[in-house]
Amino acid sequence: MNASFAAYVASARVLAEGRGLKWDLPCDDAGRIARESRWDLTALVGMIPPPSIHVSDFGVENDAFGRLNEVRRQMGQPELQAVPMGRSWRDLYLAVIIHQLLVRKNKPRSALVPARWIRHLASAAGDTPPWAVTPDQVRQAYNAALLVGDSGKNALNFDMTVRTVLDDQHLADTPALARFCVPLGSDSARQSHERSQGERARVNASFETNRLRSRLSERKSAAKLPEEQAFWEMVRIVFTETPRSFSDAIRFAILKLGIITGRSASAKSFCCRWTAVVGANTSMPTGSPRAARADSPDRLCFVTLPKSRSKTKVSTAFACTRTRTIYRRCSRRSFSRPCPRSKN
Repeated sequence: MNASFAAYVASARVLAEGRGLKWDLPCDDAGRIARESRWDLTALVGMIPPPSIHVSDFGVENDAFGRLNEVRRQMGQPELQAVPMGRSWRDLYLAVIIHQLLVRKNKPRSALVPARWIRHLASAAGDTPPWAVTPDQVRQAYNAALLVGDSGKNALNFDMTVRTVLDDQHLADTPALARFCVPLGSDSARQSHERSQGERARVNASFETNRLRSRLSERKSAAKLPEEQAFWEMVRIVFTETPRSFSDAIRFAILKLGIITGRSASAKSFCCRWTAVVGANTSMPTGSPRAARADSPDRLCFVTLPKSRSKTKVSTAFACTRTRTIYRRCSRRSFSRPCPRSKN
């Protein structure tokens, strides 16, 4: 055992025991922890159930373990038996959970993601302790993760776990174990690795803020944009089909407005929206300003002001079309303060 591994586990154990958690958790032959001894991670971070997330298993990761034996059969190696993790792997498993929750302040579900792949790597390592894990064992575990799911996200999480836990914390004697997360010679492994790298590029691209476009026609995340045929199909639907519900009618109206004006849904308009509600020969609402009396030629209109550019919250305002003065509603019956933005 190296000094970094001992310090990592010792610090996590101090944090756990300081919160009343028992470190040595008993389990059966399949690795299932007794119900009365399980850690309640939801209560540990002060969250309110449901859901209640517990540390309940020291056994193999079921989905990945079968893939691991499949990889070993392709390599001509004997299959592994499903046994619980050894003592040193259990310490690392619990230490990762504690550091994720109490040091990095992650939520329980996020904390169990790297802990899950520590269990998977423990299955590939067998009797080898965590600080002595070999590149071949990392490569086998990574290729098994490639076969779990179709998106490549699981393999990406395994790579992240090896890089952030074993490499960054210097827990293993072999440095930079993440460089051995490479596919084997099979076509399925290479295709899954390419999907994993594509997922990594997609995730990393969403955080790039300083990338400049070489042409005006370039769009951010252009792969997410629909084809031209899909756009015209949307035009056909919103202008010819009948909405089946009120929500569909609202969506159709928003899409029509966007198509006609060429504006996106997130675009903001800072202009006033005018709606004439009182004619020149009709009575005025209660509390309207004197400048727009019913017997005057001025026309009274409702106007909605953009809240983002006003210092106070504006719910309703009246406007006089002749003087172009907007009166702000200050109380139920008061319109005494004119809006300074109404001047020409």
